[in-house]
Amino acid sequence: MSPSATDPVSELHPKARPKTKLIVGIVTTREAIPAAISHIIRGPPEPTWTLGLSITTKVGRAMIDTAGRRFSKHPPATRDDLIRQIRRVRFIDPLSAIEPDKTRGGTVWSRDLIVSKRALGGVLKEAAEAETGKRVLRAEWTVAEWLLDPEGPPPRPQVILHLHGGAHVVQDVRTYRTYNAQVSMMTRCRVFCIDYRLAPEAVFPGSLLDALTAYFYLTEDLKVPPSDIVLSGDSAGGGIAIELLMYLRDNHLPQVGSAMLLSPWLDLTTSFGSWVENRERDFLTIDASTEPLHPPRLYVSPDWPPRIDRFREKVVDPYISPALAPLDALRSLPPLLIHTGGCERLRDEQIVFVRRARLADPSNKITHQLFSDGVHVFASVQATRSGAAAQKQVGAWLERVCSDRPPSADPDGHWAREIDEAVTNARKARLARGGKIKPFPKASTSWRYERSVERWPDIRVKKDSPFEEAVRAAAEANAVEGPVGLTEVFRPVRPTKSERRQMKKEREEMRDESAEFKGSPAP
Repeated sequence: MSPSATDPVSELHPKARPKTKLIVGIVTTREAIPAAISHIIRGPPEPTWTLGLSITTKVGRAMIDTAGRRFSKHPPATRDDLIRQIRRVRFIDPLSAIEPDKTRGGTVWSRDLIVSKRALGGVLKEAAEAETGKRVLRAEWTVAEWLLDPEGPPPRPQVILHLHGGAHVVQDVRTYRTYNAQVSMMTRCRVFCIDYRLAPEAVFPGSLLDALTAYFYLTEDLKVPPSDIVLSGDSAGGGIAIELLMYLRDNHLPQVGSAMLLSPWLDLTTSFGSWVENRERDFLTIDASTEPLHPPRLYVSPDWPPRIDRFREKVVDPYISPALAPLDALRSLPPLLIHTGGCERLRDEQIVFVRRARLADPSNKITHQLFSDGVHVFASVQATRSGAAAQKQVGAWLERVCSDRPPSADPDGHWAREIDEAVTNARKARLARGGKIKPFPKASTSWRYERSVERWPDIRVKKDSPFEEAVRAAAEANAVEGPVGLTEVFRPVRPTKSERRQMKKEREEMRDESAEFKGSPAP
């Protein structure tokens, strides 16, 4: 069967060419061998890191650097040249994409959304006026296996609206299929993910308009109560999620019930010290503003060749870099869960945002959890270790948040029946094509994560940062005292034998609850 028959999303994205695959293979081999030798002889950067993670971070940095060098050797002369070169650089996406039939632990159903022409205010006024009412936005529903079982645990009435990462420039819904299935399992929620437009084809606020379109689809077409929407986002998608929260608030639209953000990108000036401190541990290398392939500039500025003065003025906009926003812009937010990796380069800006948002409005309920061994988007990259521990915390947090509010306005989930029927039919077709659906990889029992509540060390600003807004934001964050400045820090420790037995028991119980359904034939 052709790819388009089983994966309509693939038609919208570039295919990996043989030359591209060759380049990827060369870079991977060149970087993987020394990374493996260093891991074995010197030991991993963090005790919990697997050989695969040590190689992944090294290769990831090299891939981004290789793409940047290709741009530097042949800089685009016009905006059309820029877009053509960016599309060639997106080779990573086809190679990391997950086919629907290979999504582990869940089922994917794709559908189209029509971006309606409507009058909008605020930062979306001009973008909304440019719409024709004919543009199509690709989206997907992902549901964990055990939520499709009539005899399994009942799904929550909440729906998770996820905005994927990719530095605003790369990746799409295909990269996140297994991750979304895992989130669906841990939260007992259906997950809705959209293929928002990327830069530089669409600069800010294009992706925000697409996120708002998904919100309107849920609230108007499906009649999901806004309070039952859990907004989610990782990396650049986490930044877009904050944009959407601010837009709903500023334009007096019903706010979503809560939001959970994994490694959100909240400062596109890349001004804080963790960009320097974690350079050799994280896989991100996107802070070199002199490079033609500079995601913040591609996302913010429609100009090419770029105008540095206009970029510097725009990049500190509260919507684009909320970690630097005036305190007034950080008020009246819904309950937030923010997960941070201790080894990621975006660590400090997330800490700055959390402290300043708490300072701006004491009613902001923000849970901040930092996993000391985590890299950027560790819940996906380190799925069997810190990622598994983080997913458990996500489920526990959502349980607490949902228990604090009145019952859903739609307790029977009328919208859910339509979605479940479509996903179930997609599952039947998948099983007919390929048989069983593989479960998620087992969570490691070699480590457990010990929680402490503490104040993380003060935040530094990079010496070469030209942004006064970053200096002010860091000073405000460092000056907070008491609970406002506290973070839940999770550090890996070796479990005792009894703890390890208990961890294995819990893991097997979770797998057993859905094992019979996972392996069943199509009804």
